[in-house]
Amino acid sequence: MVPAAQATVGMVAATDGVENVGQSARLLVVDDEPGMADLIAMHLRREREDLTVVTESTGQAALERIAGAPSFDCVVSDYDMPTATGIELLKRLRAETSATAFVLFTNVASDELRRRTRELGGRYIRKESDSSTYERLVECVLAEVTDESGP
Repeated sequence: MVPAAQATVGMVAATDGVENVGQSARLLVVDDEPGMADLIAMHLRREREDLTVVTESTGQAALERIAGAPSFDCVVSDYDMPTATGIELLKRLRAETSATAFVLFTNVASDELRRRTRELGGRYIRKESDSSTYERLVECVLAEVTDESGP
């Protein structure tokens, strides 16, 4: 089935559909700055065009998306967001499934936050101003989804 609505940002196709077409990995990117969510999605799609990337701007919207859509292979989330932090999102996700990979991608530099993320089965990557930050994020996400969805 073709997605109900599709918005294109540069080379990024962020879908609003409820079904996954084919074998592509489904990713959810959550950031309260929509431009940042779109930038992350662009970097992911640039590396692998077959990825289905959906973006949300609040933790609550992400929780609703997770509950109402086919499962996601990986969630990439900011930490400091309105309605639910990235850690709260990870906790709720883990209460439902341990199968979905989770990457906390944040500008908050905290050993405690890194520890809590790892304890909950997530990965932590700090946002920095250089392009290598996005390269690390893409490598991390692709490592998480490659086993199930192929190269």
